[in-house]
Amino acid sequence: MNKIDTKLLGVLLRKQLNETFSFKKRGKKPDVFGIVLQAFLAVAIAAVFLVFFFSFAKMYLGLSVRGVTDPYQRQYELMTVFYCVLLIALIVSAVSNINSAIFKSDDIKILSALPINSQTLFASKLATIYIKQLVYTFFAVLAVNVTPAIILQQSAWYFVFSAISVFLIPLVSIAVASLFALPYHYVRAFVHTHFIAGFIIITIVTVAAILLYAALLDALRQILVGNELKFFFSNAVMDSIAAFVAAAYPVNFIINLLFARDIVLSAIVIALLIAAAFIVAMFIIKKLFTRALQNKISANAVFKQKTKKSFKKKSVFSALVAKEFNNVLRTPSYAFSYFSVAVAMPLMVYFCMSIGLAMLKTLVFSDASFELALFLTAIFGVLTNTFCSTNISRDGEVFYSVKAMPVYGKKVLSAKVVFCFVVTAFSNLASAIVLFATSLLSLPQAFFVCLVGLLLGFAQICFATKKDFMRPCFSSEEDGVIRESSNTLSVILVIGLVVASVMGAALVYISLVTNFGSAYKSPIWSYLISGGLALVLALLSYLYLIYKLDKRYADFNGGF
Repeated sequence: MNKIDTKLLGVLLRKQLNETFSFKKRGKKPDVFGIVLQAFLAVAIAAVFLVFFFSFAKMYLGLSVRGVTDPYQRQYELMTVFYCVLLIALIVSAVSNINSAIFKSDDIKILSALPINSQTLFASKLATIYIKQLVYTFFAVLAVNVTPAIILQQSAWYFVFSAISVFLIPLVSIAVASLFALPYHYVRAFVHTHFIAGFIIITIVTVAAILLYAALLDALRQILVGNELKFFFSNAVMDSIAAFVAAAYPVNFIINLLFARDIVLSAIVIALLIAAAFIVAMFIIKKLFTRALQNKISANAVFKQKTKKSFKKKSVFSALVAKEFNNVLRTPSYAFSYFSVAVAMPLMVYFCMSIGLAMLKTLVFSDASFELALFLTAIFGVLTNTFCSTNISRDGEVFYSVKAMPVYGKKVLSAKVVFCFVVTAFSNLASAIVLFATSLLSLPQAFFVCLVGLLLGFAQICFATKKDFMRPCFSSEEDGVIRESSNTLSVILVIGLVVASVMGAALVYISLVTNFGSAYKSPIWSYLISGGLALVLALLSYLYLIYKLDKRYADFNGGF
């Protein structure tokens, strides 16, 4: 096995870090909206997490098991569970990043042809991923390790190893992830060539994640409105947690080091695990790079057995719409970001609706179910309807092939709007049916919420399609798949979230003021404000879409 060339490793690492942390890529202007939005969301999520985690930790550390209170044992359990979640998240992220770095990177074909051995090239990719995970781990460990220290007195070793664990945890995650990189690639290749199966798998995973998210939201609600959550932790539940902690290898060895328990044994086990994982990983990288180079040479083509297909004659417009559906269904990343998320929207609306209503009734003794439904439908409609931001860009060079056909620009872009609107209509209709079926809304209320959601979704689609048309950004990847967020996405997210938040806050406030001290009844202003705003936005966005569209379509020359 070839040795790693440290000089070349340093050169490659500097190159990849410059590319990774550069705001300007391929000569494009930085996405200012995207950077600001990501920073704002990161700060907001971190602040909310710290508030709730502090409340939860204070409650959990005070629990007693069979009449015995042991806050340091509770902290040991709490840290073990958190580190398990963190390590699993880092491993999943690392597996995906390793495959992207090897199979999706633009420079693999060039670097593989240079006198650079595969071990050095692979090590440079892993080092870049390690540095990224180092940043995430630092903030996660800082938040979680310091919080219990505010409640309980900790030793100096606790803080020393907290700093050491920031460097250790990403090392463990990448060592384990490198073992799963090749199996993950074959699974991904299977999903890529079996469109329906891949869509079903991705949808199931998405729904499962939403169910977990709903459970966490409910737990946070209980923390916020009272001490109900502590009654969940019965002796049987605590025994189950203790059994899980005892079997949580290798995380419990890391926690042992954090609390200065069995330091020598835990350090040896962690060191052996990392060494063994990297040794095995070095034996499989030749297969990884061979496969990656073959993919690059064949332009990621998939060779399958020849099959017979029957083509039905379609109108121009229906053929254009069908093209959009086929493009998404046959691209796993697109299927996830659009179809799977859209299918999951009714669940998100329902869970947040039920939890939000419970909080309103507990904190302000009011209902406001109709206004809350409008707010949540608007918010999740914005978040799940973001795929329209690539309506033009995802076509790539194919857009010029369509443009060469004797078809008006309005018809081409209208097909894209209809494609997005069909899925948006399904999401909003399903959400309304769920809210009505669970008695959270009456039938007229559910119908009106669906109507407002459709108008807002139509407005978002028209605006995003025209904006993407004015400044498209075609992918430079060989498979033509867009993997970087665009300025259009950031803009529609910011505008959509602001509109939904202002409208929702105004509606809920009006409802609370109107119904304070009386039985809940939706005020007429809720219908007028939400319906009027949605209708105006839909009309303005449609006019923006069709304004001089055919002329600009004929003059279109961009995307790269």
